[in-house]
Amino acid sequence: MKKNRKRKMLLFLALFVLVSIFCIRFLLKKNVNEPTITKGEFPIWSMLHTYLDHMVLYPDNDGLLHMVDTATGKNIVYCDKPNCPHQRATVKDPIPTCPAAFVYPGLGTALYQQKLYCMGILPSDSNIYGSQFLYQMDPNGENCKKVAPLEGVQSISHILYRDHYVLGAYRNNYAVVNGKLTNQEINEAGIFVIDLQKHQVDLGVILKNRNVSINEIHYEEGKVYYVASQFEEGITDLMIQQAWLGDHTNEFLREHLVYTIYEYDIQSKDTKILQSFQYMEEFQFMQGNVYIKTKDGYFEWDHVTKEQIKLPIAIKDQTFINFYKEKDVLYYSVYDASDQKKHAFFRLKDGNIQKIFQGHFSIVAFFDLYIYVDYQNESGDLCLGVIKRNDFEKGKIKIRKVMEYNN
Repeated sequence: MKKNRKRKMLLFLALFVLVSIFCIRFLLKKNVNEPTITKGEFPIWSMLHTYLDHMVLYPDNDGLLHMVDTATGKNIVYCDKPNCPHQRATVKDPIPTCPAAFVYPGLGTALYQQKLYCMGILPSDSNIYGSQFLYQMDPNGENCKKVAPLEGVQSISHILYRDHYVLGAYRNNYAVVNGKLTNQEINEAGIFVIDLQKHQVDLGVILKNRNVSINEIHYEEGKVYYVASQFEEGITDLMIQQAWLGDHTNEFLREHLVYTIYEYDIQSKDTKILQSFQYMEEFQFMQGNVYIKTKDGYFEWDHVTKEQIKLPIAIKDQTFINFYKEKDVLYYSVYDASDQKKHAFFRLKDGNIQKIFQGHFSIVAFFDLYIYVDYQNESGDLCLGVIKRNDFEKGKIKIRKVMEYNN
């Protein structure tokens, strides 16, 4: 049993560890001293896909890292070795010579003061359970070394690079004793902050609950804001299972699921609860603010003023809204439950609502030049595409395909 759990943990980590270790190397091949990642530009992470304004990185089904140039759509294997056969990792060759092949993909790659950082577990450390590591490399990905351990952190769900910090959220499911995974469930979640200048690690308050999870994090002026969701006291696994199997799941969640907003001060290391929310039909957390739907309408809770403001958005039956915050502008899309492919997009600024367009896609990430979207092509395949930011703002929608997820 223990062996199977170890294997499952390694397989889970295999979805996340070394993908990003090489992700910036392509950008630095022409000139290591002139990286094309500009100051202040941060990648957006979504599972195994890494988005930047000018590129997307992802692993294919054979475990080879690809880079797609956003401007041209050119898709290449992330390898510049002459005559390389691009062999993937195998049992006989667990660490292949092709730089695009990997064993354990990684999280949160970023450049900082001409160094490349990545978080996860490298093959050399794969026998260490219950911890993650921050690795530091030269800009070309060579001379890798561990600089900050995250002891007791099993799986990482979110990562941000802001100022000179690495910020993230994690969850632990099983206890680790003497470096070995056990069957004892611990069910805890928390955040971490790594100072890239001092290589110092700080952990916030550890939340302990069978169903606790940290859904999103936000950084602003030396403080980390995050939301944790968990069922209220007295809710058992049997009650949750019965609600899931029955026809009253949404009602059960509204009545018993609690969202709590926390603020962690990096300097003082103090954690405090800002607000708790319950009895909501919808909940979204973006850039520190909360967007909720109740029977009385849609509201925005501001993490700075601690005020809750009603939004001028009408409630309609069988309709759902997704919010997207970009600086001081709030975008949102409305779709009908009977036709979830058809979205109407709106812009809300200074209390004024403007309909931009109507389309059949959902937004993945905002950047200065492009907006990444998910959509279905004529064959019904799920695809990643881009829209020019200027065209998006003007309501001129022309999606250019970047890749098909199935391929």
